[in-house]
Amino acid sequence: MQKTKIIVIEDEDDLRHLTHGILKSAGFDVASFSDDTMLSFESSQMADVYLIDVHLGLTSGLTICKKIKAAVNEDHKVTVIMVSAYPDLRDLATEACADDILAKPFSKHQLVSKIREHLVPSSMH
Repeated sequence: MQKTKIIVIEDEDDLRHLTHGILKSAGFDVASFSDDTMLSFESSQMADVYLIDVHLGLTSGLTICKKIKAAVNEDHKVTVIMVSAYPDLRDLATEACADDILAKPFSKHQLVSKIREHLVPSSMH
């Protein structure tokens, strides 16, 4: 069975490394970046789940979310979860076509649970 691929985009180094470690120890295939400069927006290169901070240094996480959702073809399900210290950004996240939001600060359990609730069991394909 192929591992779920997750990409974390977080500009705060400590939080990015912590999130990466939590997801890796939960059994996910994880890559993490501080912005979208290293991302491929080709559908064949897409991850299964993107965990994106709303407020990044040079670009908005909402803009990255829109790019990802625009690049996805119908054959590939991609989940984008926006992360923010401001849970009132739900409307903006919805406007950017995000699938969900995760409020900071979050626990290990909240992080892993939020991702797992969006995963489709492989037997349902």
